[in-house]
Amino acid sequence: MNGAHWHLVLNHAPVMGIIIGTCLFAGGMAFKTRQVIHAAFLVLIAASLLIIPVFLTGEPAEDTIENLGIDHQLIHEHEEAGEQALWFVALTGILALMSFYFSLRDHSKLNLFFTLTLLSGILASGVLLRVGNLGGQIRHSEIRNSASSINKGNSLNTGSDEE
Repeated sequence: MNGAHWHLVLNHAPVMGIIIGTCLFAGGMAFKTRQVIHAAFLVLIAASLLIIPVFLTGEPAEDTIENLGIDHQLIHEHEEAGEQALWFVALTGILALMSFYFSLRDHSKLNLFFTLTLLSGILASGVLLRVGNLGGQIRHSEIRNSASSINKGNSLNTGSDEE
């Protein structure tokens, strides 16, 4: 397997992990279920660790596909967004770890860290969805903003009236 393959295999784990962990955490807080809250922390921490190999396989993935005639601007935007996501996800993981610690030891700071963890998880989810969308656009022209204009002038259009 090459760098691009590893990147594609791994990249869904932190995206789904942060989204699922944040939803679990919100649900656990809403229903005041300690076990669900703790499970959410573990999911968020695991997802924040999984973003490291995703980030590290990004450059080898770029090296693998750069000669395929892909617009380098698409790759650059995805890479820049990925760097931003790395920081948001790392922050979320650190806050989840601290929240987990304070939930076991020092309840005086619990509300602050729970709130920060939830907000960070929501922000990280949004940033990761943007990264995923930009990454998908690299090889999937049908999801690019300009896809409708591409289809109008598509050489594959046979000119028939069939839709």
